[in-house]
Amino acid sequence: MKNILLVVLIIFGLVGSAIKLYFMAMPEIVVTNSSGINIKVVTLELPKNRIVFDTILNKESSTIYYNLSQPDGSYKYTITFESEKIIRGECGYITNSEVGKVFHITINNMKEVTCSG
Repeated sequence: MKNILLVVLIIFGLVGSAIKLYFMAMPEIVVTNSSGINIKVVTLELPKNRIVFDTILNKESSTIYYNLSQPDGSYKYTITFESEKIIRGECGYITNSEVGKVFHITINNMKEVTCSG
């Protein structure tokens, strides 16, 4: 019985480690709202994917992981605030297989967008 329990614990440990490594390898986008008002929706157009963040409250962040397989290009964003004000632009550079990349998009209190990563 102890051997079965040990095998089950080892399997769970290996599966948990594999999942952790998978997410560590996946590139991610973090959107931080420091605008002073809530964001209704953020849409990002990547060369191969479209990513949508739902409501991001003021002073909060939201993270989404995306596909490693991307052609070269940029991050094109559309940010819609609760007030219906819309900001569009593009920033940063994306390329294929950016393992572990973390790309940050921050909206400040002047409704200006900065990107890093």
